[in-house]
Amino acid sequence: MKLVLSVLLLSIASFAQSFDCYPVFTLNGTGGAVTMKCGTGGGTVGPQGPAGPTGATGPAGQDGAAGPAGPQGIQGIQGIQGVAGAVGAVGATGPQGPQGPAGTGGSGSPWVSAETFGAVGDCVTDDTAAIQAALDSVGSTSFDPTGAGTVALRAGHCYKTSAALNINKSFVNLICAGTGMQQCTIKSSSTTADIIRVNGGGAGNCNAGGVNWSSVRDLWLKRATPATAGSGVNVTNGCWTRIDSVRSDDSANGFYINSSANTLLDKSIVYWNNYGGFARNGLFIDSSSGGFANASTRINSLTVDASSGGNNTGILLSGQCIADTYIRDFEIAKGGYGINISASSARFNHCNGNIHITNPVMDLTNWAGILITNVIGGTAPFVGIDGGYIAAQGGYAVDIEGSIGVSVQGMTLRSPGPAAVKINGASSLNSIIGNKIDSSVVGVQITGGSSNKVVGNTFYSPSSTPASAHIGLGAGSLNNLVSQNQLAGYASFGLSIVAGANNNFALPNQIASTVTTPIADAGTGNLTAGASVSGTGCTVTAIVQGVITAATCN
Repeated sequence: MKLVLSVLLLSIASFAQSFDCYPVFTLNGTGGAVTMKCGTGGGTVGPQGPAGPTGATGPAGQDGAAGPAGPQGIQGIQGIQGVAGAVGAVGATGPQGPQGPAGTGGSGSPWVSAETFGAVGDCVTDDTAAIQAALDSVGSTSFDPTGAGTVALRAGHCYKTSAALNINKSFVNLICAGTGMQQCTIKSSSTTADIIRVNGGGAGNCNAGGVNWSSVRDLWLKRATPATAGSGVNVTNGCWTRIDSVRSDDSANGFYINSSANTLLDKSIVYWNNYGGFARNGLFIDSSSGGFANASTRINSLTVDASSGGNNTGILLSGQCIADTYIRDFEIAKGGYGINISASSARFNHCNGNIHITNPVMDLTNWAGILITNVIGGTAPFVGIDGGYIAAQGGYAVDIEGSIGVSVQGMTLRSPGPAAVKINGASSLNSIIGNKIDSSVVGVQITGGSSNKVVGNTFYSPSSTPASAHIGLGAGSLNNLVSQNQLAGYASFGLSIVAGANNNFALPNQIASTVTTPIADAGTGNLTAGASVSGTGCTVTAIVQGVITAATCN
């Protein structure tokens, strides 16, 4: 009813407004009436009444459709990895397993362990027989390698012996089953026996019945007491024998080679803990049996420590026939001789020669760094020494006695005297070329030699130890060439020629002003030069920048 009335009233009001009319409501006790009054424009419309109260809130509308998805957010930064936990302690080592069977080095080349034959390796038990039995179990008696084999000693063990261990067959190797020469030790109680002997017997070298292609490697050979005889390794009548990374202590000869061919000694050491009062050799190459007994011997990186005292020799080459020997990177500390090449007077014609020494380093030798005696024959240069350093404590850096065809080149040679280089006796065709020479007495001394060359060397002596003479030509020196040398430093004489030294050619040479007397010539027929000349030699007529360019001779 109320809704009908409201609609009716709204309709009436709308109608009345359109005709400038307005409704009039009359109320009584029983009802009411509505009448319309319309004007003709004479009255004004009253002000609009106040707004009615706000109606009740209508019901909520339906949810709108979902909006489009927003863009993907940026990935967050990865977190820092946590600190690793501490490593647990290493567990105790388990017991050693049983020894495995002997391995093989290929078809026909078995490896055998000395322990298999009863060796103990405690440095107390005598293991001579056990190791010898192992050596005898492998090898060949001909050029056929069938049966070739290797006897291995265990690393970290010491094997006591009382007699020589003999390699009497071809294709036999005695090695340490480890790395380095000090991993396996053989300690001999003998003061006279060889520790290891490679022996071809009477068959000679490189023959079917000899010992061919055998080796000794990675071993430390010791003596309980310094030996009066015997060698660390003795190679006699061997062919293609290889000694590699072996240290030999306190033997009479660290290594000994006799009547053998194509022997290689490589990366090895000789040391004397106790001098013992006996003359010793680091390496003795013995050619006393004659013939081309020791042909093609190669020595690489051998070190000899003779600092315990005495006049020991680093390398001794001795005998009737010394030939085809190559020595490279040899070092010695102290001792009597660094290298002594001494051919006997009963040498074979054209047998001695083809000896090459490269880059030796010798410190504080007592008698001579290198001594060469009676080496005659072969193809020139018969002995070639190239590069390296020799500092003699006494005696000579290089001493050439009665030899032909020795070449000393590119070395540093020092000696407190009597001379850094000595050429003596019936020595000829020797060459001293391009060296640095320092001596407090004489740099190069030639006495009795002929047709030798001293060329392109630099001589120097400090003011604290001036030389007596840089170059000296003694009595009997004939037809020698002294040329293009730099006579620097301090010396009483640059070139000193005594009476009896004749017909030598000695120019041009550069002579420093610090040399008191550039040249003193008391010989006959010498072509020399100097600021002052005595005797019957030559007189300088022109000097250009310290170089003699002209002279007149008697």
